[in-house]
Amino acid sequence: MKRKTGYFITMALLVGSLLGNSAAVAVAADPEYNETEDWENENPDNAEAEETTDEVMDSDESTEEPEKEEPIEEDPDVKDEDTPKDSEQQEEKEMTMRERLDLLAEENKGIITEGNTIITTVLDSYMAMNTEDGGMKKGTSICLWNENLVSTQQWEVSYDEKGYLTFLNKKSGKVLDVSGGNAKSGTAVQLFDANGTYAQKWIATEEENGIRLVSALDENLVLDVVNGKSGQGTKIQIWSDNGTPAQRWKLRTVEDIYTEMDQKAAENTDALADGIYVVRSGLSRRQVLDVSGGSKENSANIQIYESNTTVAQKWKVMHDEKGYLTFINMGSGKALDVANGLGNSGNNVAQYTNNGTRAQKWIAEKLESGRYLLYSALTENLVMDVAGANTKNGTNVQVYRKNESVAQQFLFTSTSAGIGTCEDLGISENWYEIVPKRNEQTAIDISGASLNDGANAQIYSRNKTYAQLFRFIYENGYYRIMCAQSDKVLEVAGGDVVPGTNIRQWSSTKDKKDQLFSVNVNEDGSYTFKNVASGLTVSLANGETGSGTNLQGEESSEGDEQKFYLVKQTNLMQEGIYSISTCLDSGKWLDVKNGSTSEDTGIQIWQGNGSLAQKWKIMAVEGEENTYTFESLVSGLMMTVDTNGNVVQKKESGGADQQWIPTVSKGYLVFKNAGNGKVLDVAGGTDKNGTKIQTYVSNATNAQRFRLAGTPVLGNGTYLIQISSNRKQVLDVSSGSRKAGANIQIWESNNTGAQKWNITRNSDGTYSIVNAKSKKYLDVVNASGTAGANVQQWDGNGSGAQKWKISYIGNGGFKISSVLNEALVLDVSGGNGYNGANVQIYTDNAGDGQRFSFVSTTYTPEPVNLGVPCVQQYPELPTGCESVALTNVLKYYGYNIGKSTIADSYLPRSSWDFVTCFWGNPHSSNGNCTSAPGLTNAANSFLKSHGSTKRAYDVSGSSLQKLYDYLDEGNPVIIWTSIYQQPLGACYASQWYNGKEYKTYTNSHTVVLKGYDKSKNVVYLSDSISGYLTEDANWINMLYTGRGMQAVVIR
Repeated sequence: MKRKTGYFITMALLVGSLLGNSAAVAVAADPEYNETEDWENENPDNAEAEETTDEVMDSDESTEEPEKEEPIEEDPDVKDEDTPKDSEQQEEKEMTMRERLDLLAEENKGIITEGNTIITTVLDSYMAMNTEDGGMKKGTSICLWNENLVSTQQWEVSYDEKGYLTFLNKKSGKVLDVSGGNAKSGTAVQLFDANGTYAQKWIATEEENGIRLVSALDENLVLDVVNGKSGQGTKIQIWSDNGTPAQRWKLRTVEDIYTEMDQKAAENTDALADGIYVVRSGLSRRQVLDVSGGSKENSANIQIYESNTTVAQKWKVMHDEKGYLTFINMGSGKALDVANGLGNSGNNVAQYTNNGTRAQKWIAEKLESGRYLLYSALTENLVMDVAGANTKNGTNVQVYRKNESVAQQFLFTSTSAGIGTCEDLGISENWYEIVPKRNEQTAIDISGASLNDGANAQIYSRNKTYAQLFRFIYENGYYRIMCAQSDKVLEVAGGDVVPGTNIRQWSSTKDKKDQLFSVNVNEDGSYTFKNVASGLTVSLANGETGSGTNLQGEESSEGDEQKFYLVKQTNLMQEGIYSISTCLDSGKWLDVKNGSTSEDTGIQIWQGNGSLAQKWKIMAVEGEENTYTFESLVSGLMMTVDTNGNVVQKKESGGADQQWIPTVSKGYLVFKNAGNGKVLDVAGGTDKNGTKIQTYVSNATNAQRFRLAGTPVLGNGTYLIQISSNRKQVLDVSSGSRKAGANIQIWESNNTGAQKWNITRNSDGTYSIVNAKSKKYLDVVNASGTAGANVQQWDGNGSGAQKWKISYIGNGGFKISSVLNEALVLDVSGGNGYNGANVQIYTDNAGDGQRFSFVSTTYTPEPVNLGVPCVQQYPELPTGCESVALTNVLKYYGYNIGKSTIADSYLPRSSWDFVTCFWGNPHSSNGNCTSAPGLTNAANSFLKSHGSTKRAYDVSGSSLQKLYDYLDEGNPVIIWTSIYQQPLGACYASQWYNGKEYKTYTNSHTVVLKGYDKSKNVVYLSDSISGYLTEDANWINMLYTGRGMQAVVIR
């Protein structure tokens, strides 16, 4: 039940009931009302406009949108004259309110300027009155929306002769109307065709906190924001005047708003100069405004993207006469544009042909931080914004209501650095390490000593390599900084002006400003390097100082992270072991012809192979600046110029003809002989193997350029290890034994496998030395680190007893130090070089018995053919091949065992299991077989029962080479193949055991692998059916693999 709000409202409802039309309210309120006007003003309720509430709440707070009233049916029996008399009294009372309203209107006429007006709530001065969803139909609700100055937010304000205001919506041509003319709190306002009723008239009064808009329906009802909420889409209604901000408004003409924006533009004209800029996001300094895909089309999207120096990221900034900015993309020639000219928060930013509209005009307001807010000229408080504050490449750029977050802050970096020239500092004649002040243990370095364009520049622990050696080349007021390793120069990648740009190396290009630097000396003697193209200063990334820290371009800070010391390098080479390649072909190295150890042997170029003939020990000449000798590791002789200008090897003489002076040329070294003044040269400039090395007059050709590469003292390979003082005597395994524990001795070279050693460099720089024949490691007995400890061969175990350091001592000699104690070296006992002299480790005394030479050799494994018996299985064991194979192996180890002993006493039988038992009876031709697990168990049962320390092992899955290794140790191997070594027959049974499937075939057989000969690619078998066999190794390997690679060995 509705509560009564006064006699007038009661009478108004009664009149409505009598008339059958809610417009009767207007009758009571408007003395000029006539029937014709009523019919012309279609009732919004009947037009399904905004609904009204059933109640008027006691509270002054806004209500929800009112529900629609049910029309009151007209009683045809009720006549006008039957209206109660007190309705005339109410009308008289209403006329009194009307008089007050008329007076109020007259008194406040002119408070609001007539014209095109934006109406914003004081709850949020940038939320404007707008038609819901931009609607234009009669009955469309009115709500709040972010101010965007579109025509649905523009209201033409006009006064009538009494001073009442009418608000005509510019977009729809309809007016602001109280729905149904219902003078109740909570009645929605809407668009409606103009009809001149008081439902469409308003009075503006100026209050302390804003403009109050009073409905002409009732002096106590004013325009109100529902629930006092200023969110986008909040509906507008009328409500009893309560003086809250929800009922106060700010009205300004569009012209006034534009004038204020013009004033803001003028005030900020000098905030940013005209020019060409990269516009950086405040979110991430490397992310910049970018035209998606570098498009030149209209409406191409604007995004942020990591700086890449393309024209799609460069913008020409221009001011117009009012101070507004226009941004023209340098790639497309199109302007930065708010899509469709709509000033909605969240609207997209794109590029479009320059048209001079406000959609393409901007105001740059500089903040105290030096960053900028970019206001759109479409409406106040709308700024450029990175959507979602996301920093990923491709993140959209939009306009959004100002919140001053970093997503709305931008920086401008000019593409014209304007770096002035610097003085010639006199640093061009020398080579330098460039050492950062923040960490003087490091130096500027080209990552990985790369020779490639684009290789990264960093700081790295000082190592005296050419990747850390630089020269400053002065030209036209600037410097190029050239790396000795690559002959390339430092540059700011792409000349990118955005801080954080990488510093890299690149081939030198004339006048390329990316590669030019203004070099300045600081008060502390350090240097700074400012790039001409970008204006950025070479800096340690993020101020970090660790080895590997990247170099990048940053805005000048005058901090220590941008300061470097130049350390002059007089000696251009470091002592060490090197290979020397020619510029003609990096794969061709300086080489002692034929690896000779003889004097006067010529030096040539040869395909790099890592041999000692291609390794050189470079040593500085004492007392001479930047002068060196080259000693061959294969011979211990010096690279020397003979009287004919040829380069040969000779004994050390200390003469100038053995001394070389390096200079750097195009990333390579040129070696001038101190004796004849000519330079090292590849004869004829040809890169063929065997081309001799000579000296020749310097001609700056590639035939005279060389490159050094540090190299291990010994490459992986197979070697004879000779006593340097008597190269006929070599390291030898006693009696050529393959057994662990065999002694190591000295013996005259006989080219057997017992004297050949596979030497491998380990990851820690140590070496493993393994006998080629036995495959056992050179080992210190009991891992003893004491002088006099014996040396033997032993199975590999990775211990320090089997690791060695090899050092070149000079004169072609090496010492071999034990990792157990580096003061102890491999030593021929007593320094004796006779056959059988023992080898031990002993304190280094530089004696002849402690210096060795390495001669590269090859090793072809020697044939192995163990003396395994060949007992035949017939007639006693027609299906007992496995038992007989084991019997033959046990006989090989010296056990006097009968043919049937294993089958009858050690191998259990089963009616179905052929994996761990024998399936059937091996004495029967109907018997079947057993597998590796069963035979292994049988062998171990026998060995244990006979007190043997040997054991059988199931080594199934081993490669054929691994089986050869067992043979090398003197251990025959039982393998599963086929009868007569024929192709496998049909599989007739299978079983699974321990995750492995075992199969048996119609012609299954088991034999003993007792030897091999790699040179002939054959294997030797003991076959209990066919006798001794010699078979093709590949064929047997195929049968072995087909039978599941089953194998058993006793060790």
